[in-house]
Amino acid sequence: MPRPINVLFYVPQPVFNQFEVGNFEGFDKSSSSSLWKNLLINQIEVISLLKSDFTIFALFHQFDIGADGLDELQRFDNIEVLFFEEGNQGEILREIIEETRGNQKPLMVVNPLMMGLNIKIYENLIKLLESEEEISAVIRSVNGFISAIGFNYFEQRQTSVISNLHQHYNKLLPLIMELDSKPLLQSGGIVVKNAHDFKELYIFLSSKESVHACSYEMHDRFTELFVEYKEYL
Repeated sequence: MPRPINVLFYVPQPVFNQFEVGNFEGFDKSSSSSLWKNLLINQIEVISLLKSDFTIFALFHQFDIGADGLDELQRFDNIEVLFFEEGNQGEILREIIEETRGNQKPLMVVNPLMMGLNIKIYENLIKLLESEEEISAVIRSVNGFISAIGFNYFEQRQTSVISNLHQHYNKLLPLIMELDSKPLLQSGGIVVKNAHDFKELYIFLSSKESVHACSYEMHDRFTELFVEYKEYL
């Protein structure tokens, strides 16, 4: 039986609140929200296929409290939705790390703006975390960010890695190397940050490889954005 695991999605900016969401490159606020929340929901769908016992912590900005679309998360089992006020996200992340350590479970942190990881990739990452060595298992995206990172031990410096997960891999690597663990690096996924990444998202979702990384329902949602912003493709 696979080892139970905790999964964390840390979403540093509003994604559901269409008034407070930042604009994706050239998109209006409604479309920006659709892109980002659908990337997040798609990864939660994939994670929900895990054979392991798991709990998902989804940590959102306070501006997403009560926002339209947030209630869709209720269709997922084993998810705990949390909110942070600007400035106290580090404290909440530390509490999640402490709870995970208390439960003696590995922690897998997933980039909410990412596409391309399937259930097999996640299960392989979890298998790495079964090592008796202290491990930081990193999946680097094809465009130079972190798609996901897993820990099978805990220390406070992990908070800095998690809170900066949106940064480029080259900026995060020194923080990862400072940890008291053996780093294991894999490659996979794309983190959608700009118009070029949006085109790469389209190319990926047009390939057979995407079948196990995105459901048909979610694919249809992205297709609506591809039609609306076809000049990017």
